[in-house]
Amino acid sequence: MIMENMTWKDIEEYLQKNKTILIPTGVYEEHGHHLPVNTDNVIGYEIAKKAGKNLNLLVAPLIPFGIARKTREFPGSIMIKFETLKHLIEDILTVYIENGFKKLILFSFHGSSNHLMALKEAAYTVKKEQKDPESHIYILSSHDLGADSRLLKILKTMPIHSGELETSIMLYLAESHVKMDKAVKEDPKFPEFELLLTGKPWMETGVMGDATKGDKEKGEKIMEIFIEKLTEKLQEII
Repeated sequence: MIMENMTWKDIEEYLQKNKTILIPTGVYEEHGHHLPVNTDNVIGYEIAKKAGKNLNLLVAPLIPFGIARKTREFPGSIMIKFETLKHLIEDILTVYIENGFKKLILFSFHGSSNHLMALKEAAYTVKKEQKDPESHIYILSSHDLGADSRLLKILKTMPIHSGELETSIMLYLAESHVKMDKAVKEDPKFPEFELLLTGKPWMETGVMGDATKGDKEKGEKIMEIFIEKLTEKLQEII
């Protein structure tokens, strides 16, 4: 069930039977010359919707803004402050709890450590302030989906950023938005140990990996695995 397509009465009726909500989050971030800046949002929301459908769970509207420090200087990358994301998530979680939801599951396909930390800090703050023993908050990310040996048989390269994995998935989900003639292989060498405000000076296209290996059939297989994995994780929670 997709919340943004439902009426408030539909949601009220859902709450009478089920108090679990899946909340997808993402980011607008450069993904090379060949993928759109909404790549993480497209992939993450689709995984959430399909996994939610498998378990008849309510899927909240995507929270599309997040933290992507390394790519922040590329046009189209929209990075909000850590505190802004934290407060946004706090407000949204609080509203859902006030609505009557008892199990709130944040899911982010965007795996930035700073992004995930903001989600965790927000969840901790809400949990502390609500003091409701019946309310539970969970956080799942792409890191919980990637540990699967089947991916090693599909991919020829490491899944980093805008490379084989994401390109393959986008070819499957939104082929008309992928410019394969501009796909490249790039392996940026960032300064070791140095704290960087941005990685743009060391990135020519924004790709980290080999986008030329992208393939639509691979994308379909990868999505099947990711949806299955998220469904399994959700089953453990609900």
